[in-house]
Amino acid sequence: MSVAVAICTRDRPEPLARCLESVLSSPLIDEILVSSDGLDRGDPAVLAEAMDRLSRLCHKLIWMNPLKGDEEEFQARSVGMLIAKPFVDELLSGHDLASLEKLAMVLPKLG
Repeated sequence: MSVAVAICTRDRPEPLARCLESVLSSPLIDEILVSSDGLDRGDPAVLAEAMDRLSRLCHKLIWMNPLKGDEEEFQARSVGMLIAKPFVDELLSGHDLASLEKLAMVLPKLG
């Protein structure tokens, strides 16, 4: 199994799509893990295209969002997260150590 990780710093002005470009040049991979709050400030069309390409590149697209917190029924409100959510296979929280522990339990089950 190969895993590519794209991590964007919370609430940075650079568009998320630009950070994901390096992953898009990879060969087919099993899982892609994105850790972002979805507060992308770039062109929504660029992010939508990048997410579409990412979803076709991998078997599973996992997104960790610190704004999800412990909410079971997370309602995305930011433009970036609204664009990304339809392409995401697994939306996890990323706000504390417990959420990282949950990720560690979920990853082996995805393969």
